Amino acid sequence: GKIYSWQEDVDMTDIGLIDAYLAPRNDLDLAAARVLSQIIRPALFKQIRTEEQLGYAVGFFGQTFREQMLVAYYIQSPAKGLAEVDERIALFRKGFTKQLAAVSAEEFATTKNSVLITLTQPSKNLSEEMDTFTGDWRDQQWQFDSRERLIAAVEKVTLDNVLNLHNRIEEGKDFGQVLIQMRGTKFADKAFIEPKGTIKITDIDSFHQQLGQ
Repeated sequence: GKIYSWQEDVDMTDIGLIDAYLAPRNDLDLAAARVLSQIIRPALFKQIRTEEQLGYAVGFFGQTFREQMLVAYYIQSPAKGLAEVDERIALFRKGFTKQLAAVSAEEFATTKNSVLITLTQPSKNLSEEMDTFTGDWRDQQWQFDSRERLIAAVEKVTLDNVLNLHNRIEEGKDFGQVLIQMRGTKFADKAFIEPKGTIKITDIDSFHQQLGQ
């Protein structure tokens, strides 16, 4: 439920925003996040990039970070300031809730199968093969079975699981939120995003030390 924010003025002209949500890692939520990403990305890109032309790069992803699962929206925009872009994405998210609930069984099965194909395709080279081990090594997953567990979870995941994850993200209670805000020179007079109760991070090292206490 806590919201942390990093705010920075940068030399580029555009704004950059990552709106990330973190919760303790579990295989079913991660599987649901992978499927959710496949559904939400084209809808987000169509609305924000193609129709409204608010950003060069815009998307959504779900991944793991040590013992945490992380899901995030991201955008780079030359068109509007941080607060304005955040408001527009919030409107998309509100409308997407109904869109997600209307996904057909056939569409869901196709999307899930696409995720499984990506996860189960053989490594193309030694580097890709090594990545499956180095990721677990970095996260201290000594069984080296995270991909196998994720594949098994994706095979079991249902649309209700995906809806449940999406609703929990929107409610915010089960997740910590991290806002990475980069304000370009073109928008130097525009406000940063300031949700109620935000904890501002001004020094990364001090922040890490506080978390370690």
